[in-house]
Amino acid sequence: MTLIRYAISIVTIMAACASPAAAADLSGRKEISLVTAAGEKIAIGHVDFERKNSGYAFKVARSDAPFGDYFLAMRPFKCIANAVQHVCHFPYRTSGEIRDDDLVDLEYALMFLHKKPQEVSVDPWNGVYYKMRIVDSVIEGIAHNVDMNLVLVAPFDTPERLIRAQDLDAADPGSHRFPRLLIE
Repeated sequence: MTLIRYAISIVTIMAACASPAAAADLSGRKEISLVTAAGEKIAIGHVDFERKNSGYAFKVARSDAPFGDYFLAMRPFKCIANAVQHVCHFPYRTSGEIRDDDLVDLEYALMFLHKKPQEVSVDPWNGVYYKMRIVDSVIEGIAHNVDMNLVLVAPFDTPERLIRAQDLDAADPGSHRFPRLLIE
């Protein structure tokens, strides 16, 4: 009987160690950075995590710098501009809840659109969705292309999670100014 308990304990410890997400404690304030292909980090705000049930409640706060104000598609956007590509935050939500196996609310809070500097508007086809995962105590997002029309044209009573896995296309890192997002 003791040998069985010992074996169960070993298996439980191994399972906990094999799953870094389960061992991560995200509580507190974490910085949000967009990361270039060269590894340069640009801090864009922070997120506050608070333990709740089997996960965390969160609230995202975007920094004013490095964003500029732009009026695109008949609405205001906050964009990080350069001579090649403007990356504009797509404000969908700022708070929600996550679990180790469900980061969708946080992914929705950090959606973006990109455009060329000479374009006078944003094209919803140019959505950037960072598919996230927890690695140790860091949340890493990898850029995926998404058509934001899925969110823009939805009826009022549609469930909030309008973007499905099959709507995401893995982005070519060379086509995005910020192929990664980090929360650490």
